[in-house]
Amino acid sequence: MRRGDVVAKRYVIDRPLGGGSFGTAFAAYDTRLDRQVAIKFQHPRTFESNAGFESNKMGFKEEARILKHYKGSRGIPEYFDIARHNEGWVIVMELVEGVTVERYASVSHGPMEQDIAVSIVTQVAETVSLLHEAGYVHRDVKPGNAMIDHNGDVYVIDFGSTWVAGRKPPLREGTDGFAAPEQAMPLRIGTSADVFSIGCILVKLLTLHLPYPDDYLTRARKRRLPPPEPDLTHVPAPLAPVVLDMIHWEPRLRIQTAAEVVDRLRPFRPAAGSPPNPKLIGADPTMRYRCSVAVR
Repeated sequence: MRRGDVVAKRYVIDRPLGGGSFGTAFAAYDTRLDRQVAIKFQHPRTFESNAGFESNKMGFKEEARILKHYKGSRGIPEYFDIARHNEGWVIVMELVEGVTVERYASVSHGPMEQDIAVSIVTQVAETVSLLHEAGYVHRDVKPGNAMIDHNGDVYVIDFGSTWVAGRKPPLREGTDGFAAPEQAMPLRIGTSADVFSIGCILVKLLTLHLPYPDDYLTRARKRRLPPPEPDLTHVPAPLAPVVLDMIHWEPRLRIQTAAEVVDRLRPFRPAAGSPPNPKLIGADPTMRYRCSVAVR
């Protein structure tokens, strides 16, 4: 797509936003309702990916259904429309103006302060908990799939990999470094897989490195190898036991849901009425908790 192209006779393409395994997103202008939107395009069919295209189409419709179900929920871009485009589909949703958590972290020029990192991860967990309560697993929670807007509110994006918790998915999804070990194998995936991913995000923000070695998913596939030990060297000592419970190699020994993560991280969030961190750069993700009269 190019700037100025018109989609579904009303959406004028502005600029690319990014892409993933299921599609590519663009900022656009809705000429009918006079507003900026984000449009996610399904990847086009190719000769080599015909089966993947059809599976992708099903995933696209499911993502639209999930966005529509959570319309108005905090931390999820608002769903506007789904439309046909060529052979595939496009999803039209709220345009979140901001940066990904991945980009936000890179501006810090070093390990992130604990109160800032915990505030970001707690907001991610609060949103993912909505999926868990409905019996779904996101399966691709990572810094690139979370955005911080100008007010410091964190959004989870890209629900194309979402799957029913407790069922064996048809395709392996997830991102190296953040995917739970069981996602590398043809196993049933539970909500604790997302907890693992959220824990890895927290370690990455706090230490600039990931808790497991690069080959951890290979080790998971070759079950005869002993599981690696996570590296939590630079995680603050009081927080380390919680992180360890989030990223345990064995799914049954982890914290099981994102709602439990929110509860376990509560003591580490900034207190209501506390001042902003002087080392904060850019949008303030701690504001939600600092400015709350009663932090739940």
